[in-house]
Amino acid sequence: MKEIVITLKNEVIPIDVKYSLINFCEEFNTRGLVITKDLLRDDGNIIFIPAWLFLMMI
Repeated sequence: MKEIVITLKNEVIPIDVKYSLINFCEEFNTRGLVITKDLLRDDGNIIFIPAWLFLMMI
């Protein structure tokens, strides 16, 4: 994953790119995990899980 920080009109904007995770999962035929604020969803190769639930699992 790539994190990018840009400045636009004197405002700092963080950008987190997940596209590379999708490519990795497709290339190696595996699943990936994205920790989110509150989204719980299974999109096939990528599982989105809220941080609070992830922390309860570890």
